[in-house]
Amino acid sequence: MIKIAAIKVIKNNNEIIVSGKRHSDCYEILSRKYNIPFASKNYYIEEGFLTNDDKFVDRYEAYLIAIKNNQLIFNTTGPSLYSEDIY
Repeated sequence: MIKIAAIKVIKNNNEIIVSGKRHSDCYEILSRKYNIPFASKNYYIEEGFLTNDDKFVDRYEAYLIAIKNNQLIFNTTGPSLYSEDIY
């Protein structure tokens, strides 16, 4: 089950996962807490979601999980999930 929006950041084999209600909240946390700018070429940044067991999944896998768990509140065609699709 999809729990919350998240962003994964990787630099030099170090990984940070930040979660928030919306991805914009995650970017704000990255900027304020970790000093990582939104459009940085020095980091690998991937948007996704955390599942109920805290596993990070990308937007495509999250869409499939949300369908399987009847979490979509809008009739979206995918193939990727947006937080607005589930809450």
